[in-house]
Amino acid sequence: MPGKNGKRRCPRRKTKKAEAKKPEASPVKNAMDKLKNAGGTVAAAQSKVQVQGSFYAQASRSLSTGTAAERTAKASEDIKKNTRKTNQILKENNSNELTFG
Repeated sequence: MPGKNGKRRCPRRKTKKAEAKKPEASPVKNAMDKLKNAGGTVAAAQSKVQVQGSFYAQASRSLSTGTAAERTAKASEDIKKNTRKTNQILKENNSNELTFG
């Protein structure tokens, strides 16, 4: 890149003194600093949040659909039921060429 007098400028080289002034930041140290400063932010957020309800872990078990074997058995039954419905519809439409099951 040309300078003021039209000659090419060489990029300035860092001196040892300039390099010594800038210590490398450690990612761990940065994370620790952020965690230390997070207390005020968390406290401010907690004062704004209200409890809306509760959650019981034991009650969540009633929402489950059973074991893998039970789900597989139910899926097989549903497939069988849907296959029967499909065959019935095909028979009603006099379509003897295509059947399932």
